[in-house]
Amino acid sequence: MERLAATLPPADADILRSRINASRAAIEDAQAAYHTAQDQIHEVLRQEPFDVEALRAAMAKTRAGRQAFDQTIQGVFAGIAANISPAGRQALANWPPGRKAAGVK
Repeated sequence: MERLAATLPPADADILRSRINASRAAIEDAQAAYHTAQDQIHEVLRQEPFDVEALRAAMAKTRAGRQAFDQTIQGVFAGIAANISPAGRQALANWPPGRKAAGVK
């Protein structure tokens, strides 16, 4: 978070920190659920006899967990983007530093 905040105007960096800190529990919960789902894939792969349908089910849970995590993070960043300056949004668009703008070769 601090590496990203360092690229933003100071007021925008404060908004970023505040929004991420306010959402920390939701972010951590979504991330933990995703990691738990990933662990289920490993467990199914270790089981004998192997059950391909159990693997497919575990993979589906992992996809759903990843999607929920992405939605949580993206929701936080949408809220941040809606409340920061145009310069801050440009900095987000150019993250990580050195990233080329769309269409630039």
